[in-house]
Amino acid sequence: VRLEVVDTGIGIREQDKGRMFKAFSQADESISRNYGGTGLGLSIVKSFATLMGGSAGFQSTEGHGSRFWFTVPLLCPLADSSAETKQQ
Repeated sequence: VRLEVVDTGIGIREQDKGRMFKAFSQADESISRNYGGTGLGLSIVKSFATLMGGSAGFQSTEGHGSRFWFTVPLLCPLADSSAETKQQ
């Protein structure tokens, strides 16, 4: 499964992209930044995706927005349980 979130916001500068998945890190670390948050969201997403055998990443162009995504492999339990139901 792949889930994507796309925005048309300010985008991320090239020099800030390397720290986007680090805990407590944000693209704008200045004291007077205009956007809130703790800097934990992307770190948590990447950790969970990795633990589940998947991955997380993003593409961004400064001034044009960003696309954040994660993928995780999922099995469909209905496919296995339908065979058991028919046998009973």
